[in-house]
Amino acid sequence: MLEARGVDRLGDATRWRRRVSALACSAVLVGLAVLGTLEPGRLRSAATPLGLSRADREILRGVLDARDPLAAPSEGDAVDSGAHVAALGRSGARRRSDRGDRRSRASRRDARDADLPPPRASRSKAPPPFADAAPWTHPDPARAAKYSRLVKRSALGADADAPGLVDASVGGLGLRRRSRDPPGRDLPAPWTAPLRFITLGAPKETKAMSAALRTLAATFGGDAVRENVRAVPGVDVLRWPWDVDFAEYAVSGVLAHTQHPEDPARALGELPWVNALVRRDPRSGRMTDEESLRLSHHFGCLFAHVAQWQMSLDEGAAHTFVFESDGFEPGLLGVPVSALGAIQRAAPREYDLVFLHHPGEVVGDLLETFADPLGNDVELYAFENPVTPSGLSGYMFSDRFVAKILPLIASRGADMVDAWLMGHLCRSLRENDWAYDLPHYEGANDGKGVQWGEKFLNCYKAMTKGARLPGR
Repeated sequence: MLEARGVDRLGDATRWRRRVSALACSAVLVGLAVLGTLEPGRLRSAATPLGLSRADREILRGVLDARDPLAAPSEGDAVDSGAHVAALGRSGARRRSDRGDRRSRASRRDARDADLPPPRASRSKAPPPFADAAPWTHPDPARAAKYSRLVKRSALGADADAPGLVDASVGGLGLRRRSRDPPGRDLPAPWTAPLRFITLGAPKETKAMSAALRTLAATFGGDAVRENVRAVPGVDVLRWPWDVDFAEYAVSGVLAHTQHPEDPARALGELPWVNALVRRDPRSGRMTDEESLRLSHHFGCLFAHVAQWQMSLDEGAAHTFVFESDGFEPGLLGVPVSALGAIQRAAPREYDLVFLHHPGEVVGDLLETFADPLGNDVELYAFENPVTPSGLSGYMFSDRFVAKILPLIASRGADMVDAWLMGHLCRSLRENDWAYDLPHYEGANDGKGVQWGEKFLNCYKAMTKGARLPGR
């Protein structure tokens, strides 16, 4: 009896030491959140394995959530914002084994507190690629929504409930009439296209994105921002197999266009860059190829942008704006923020991409000049000869672009996404440019391929009139 009591006291003392240690670690995490050293989303992940009670975990998460400008609605939440938003679910679905590990840790803590034997830890190897993924078959807004995060009202500052300088609704402020517009035609300039910010959640990214959200709210009003803007995760291939499901989702539409969609390893195995998903270590699920690791940032950038194209397809959006987390910073954004709706309307009917970055860089012939609702003049150029075909900090793409690019990837693979798009697919094909064998690509020009002097994509660039290249 005395021995049993001694064991019980020892167990109680151990549990108290663990809890005090966990609370101390939690205090450190909260301090890091307040100081902005770590982003709240990452802090939540760091807090998960601590030996906290459920109540303590909820208190910690509440503190962290207060620092986060983004919100992840529950499964039942829905936001009616037109065709591009439906049934928003929880953000950033974690990898299956990650969820299982957390459940196992939680069950161990519960069992410890209840004096029950804990379950055996699973030692199975990493699940095979695409264990829960399937080729894209039809638009599914819920698939896209589970990776999206909403904008909190508190993140928009004093303009959270203000109307904004520009009426973003249909029938809002008009534009100056253009020569090709028929007489008497009403010229609304609504910003209705979804806008996505890509972020890995680093403190610097969160700070830049928060500033961009406040600028959007001051320009268009808080309601328009909460309706149109979502934050979506970036892709860090060095974290795989954690969060690899988002990259697998990104290529689900590509997989559907391959000859063997039921077998991802066979379908993607010979496609440059995309095959990184199926050439990971089978036991750890990690990327181990040295050359791929050297280019890890570029692989992550590719999958992050392909995911935006797939999300647009699932949402049925005709136009979509994409910005990297720092895309609104001076020197990167090449147009006035108030011009988003005007650019959406002014884009040629046949456009695939309109680039919105690199202010002051002239890339081709000037096609037209138009004004945004605040009177800022914006120029639209044909995209022919980029000075620096690098960086994708901001652009708008159409559903026609998605219909072209996914089958091309399924046939030819991909490449470093910025140079691939701007240096090859958007400009006229230069003679003897066999990089992607476009002259023999049957998916273009009714099977005739893209010949010398022809373009695969119809690309343009919008830029504030009179803008200068940074440093000039």
